[in-house]
Amino acid sequence: MDKSMQRGLADRIVEVRDRLGGTRHLTEATGISQSYLSRLMNAVIDNPGSLQLIRIAQAGNVSVDYLLTGAAAEERVADSVADIHGQNLAYFDRSIFAALGIQANECRTFTIQNDALKVYQPGDVLLVRLKCQTGDGVYLVDFGGGPSVRRLAWLPGGLVDVISDNYGSNKIPVADLNIIGRVVWAGIKQ
Repeated sequence: MDKSMQRGLADRIVEVRDRLGGTRHLTEATGISQSYLSRLMNAVIDNPGSLQLIRIAQAGNVSVDYLLTGAAAEERVADSVADIHGQNLAYFDRSIFAALGIQANECRTFTIQNDALKVYQPGDVLLVRLKCQTGDGVYLVDFGGGPSVRRLAWLPGGLVDVISDNYGSNKIPVADLNIIGRVVWAGIKQ
């Protein structure tokens, strides 16, 4: 592979990495070691393995041809989002992010495991906008025992009303609540 093609490949892998939210996410999505990815992104490897290129292309929702040549730089129709643990990827149509006015790299997915809010059932997938803490709505919070979905209503005096269909309402100081992010989309399991 000539140097210009090698540099182009490196740049397009960096593009995929950035879209996924960093090298750690690309490593998790592809199963490729961080050191190998680093060498690819720094244009050190002149003959990358086809299996690695296929995995990177799949993680980035692009073709291997695009990674290698930049040709057919088709508009992506989907973006990948990792779960809240930064692992399993889910793909969302880009029109969802456009309609919400947000970017895929601002989000993570969360799969409902309990029924604290009756509108959601175990297995439903939520799209959570990280670090979003504005306005009344449904949020992913952590009380110390793992993430939970709750309705939050912001109150005067630095308080928030934490609401669950099963546990009722509890007014607590905002500072005492670990808010992961706001639920901006839900995929309801049939």
